[in-house]
Amino acid sequence: MEAPNARSEVQRATPPRTSSDAPSRMETPDAPDNAPAPSHAPGGAPDAAGSGPRPLADVLDGLAKPIPERLLETRRQGGQEITYVPWYRAQKILNHYTGGFWEYEISERTFTDTRIMLTVRIVVHTAEGVFHREGTGIESLDVDRFGDPQSNAESMAFRRAAAKWGLGLDLYEGGA
Repeated sequence: MEAPNARSEVQRATPPRTSSDAPSRMETPDAPDNAPAPSHAPGGAPDAAGSGPRPLADVLDGLAKPIPERLLETRRQGGQEITYVPWYRAQKILNHYTGGFWEYEISERTFTDTRIMLTVRIVVHTAEGVFHREGTGIESLDVDRFGDPQSNAESMAFRRAAAKWGLGLDLYEGGA
């Protein structure tokens, strides 16, 4: 279930931090759920109504901000409670901090008799050029959790690639 205001949480830009600012939680003003998404032409070029790709430093600063707790979910796994950002919220956060100038693809898919492994590449178009990070996800083919093995592996790989951009790293460090 999506948290209230999750869309508005990531659609409005926040001012970039300076290097002297301490990391802060991503806070954005409330906006209608149907607020327009950033506008740009294919290939990352700005259109007349939108702005161009953001500087890499601004994208990295934004993605490094801790995710508000209301956008996180928890589940039990292996006897532990795990806090995580669902893939669809990670996508909204990427949209927010990149201005929509990003894309992803499955760059590798490997099957064994018992597992599937996917590698996902997230490509971000910035003012300085195009950069990418990859993450992997693996899932047993006899999955007994929600979802199917491929979508579970893809979700895991996508969130790991996003973490390599800085998204949600505080969760891995036990900060949430």
